[in-house]
Amino acid sequence: MVDVQYPVVVGVDGSPAALHALGFAAAEASARGVPLQIVHAERLTIGTSSRAVLDDARARVLKRYPATSIHAVVVHGGPASVLVEASGHAVVTVVGCRGLGGLAGLVAGSVSADVATHGHGAVVVVRGPHYLPSGRPVLLGVDATTGGDQAVGYAFEEAALRAVPLRALYAWTHTPISDLGEVAPPGYRMAEVEEQSWFQLAAALAGWLEKYPGVAVTPSLVHSRHPAKKLIAAALDVDLVVVGSRGLGALDGLLGGSVGHALTHRVPCPVAIVHPDTAFR
Repeated sequence: MVDVQYPVVVGVDGSPAALHALGFAAAEASARGVPLQIVHAERLTIGTSSRAVLDDARARVLKRYPATSIHAVVVHGGPASVLVEASGHAVVTVVGCRGLGGLAGLVAGSVSADVATHGHGAVVVVRGPHYLPSGRPVLLGVDATTGGDQAVGYAFEEAALRAVPLRALYAWTHTPISDLGEVAPPGYRMAEVEEQSWFQLAAALAGWLEKYPGVAVTPSLVHSRHPAKKLIAAALDVDLVVVGSRGLGALDGLLGGSVGHALTHRVPCPVAIVHPDTAFR
């Protein structure tokens, strides 16, 4: 049986945002020991400019990671649809945020949102220049809904690859009927719900703690109707934030909701959106 190596896929268009995404993807491929697939989407006829973008991207990667196996390709089609399709055979798909836009713009905000929402597996959105691992922790936004287990697994995997601690934050929002923020209404058994939340957090981590015994985990619990604010505050001194694609309030597509929007626009480090179909190969 042939051992298939699924690549890290990254979209490029020559913009600074795309170069940040390329840097993260190259480091990820090197750490995982898998090939790097560099994709440039082009709706029009492939020209010399498209090849130049790919040649430049390849040269940048090989300068830093000379042993990396690279497959660079120009694909006809819209940037978002091309990357969503490519994500189906990727171990990780990486996109930049706020690129050139336009017909050939591969990392415009709407493209990164579409790929993060409709892509497969783990999709990482890289917003700025702080994309390389620096020894700081990985932050996991724990979610008890369907698909949350894949996000937990990906966070443990990344922490193990980077040899860094993992912070697991569970923001519980069990405020019934009236929205009173972080103030519980009369008759609301705060202590009981908090105890249940700790149980859910422990249950979410249990199996992965056994699989990755070398990862030091710090679990934490916060009660908030605004989990994005808590994640943003906790993400200021980490290298990567990991959340599930339908997590933290069962959002229908994380980047289509307020949590994902806030994370990708206010957190300086990369944000990984992990879909329920993520497979750990």
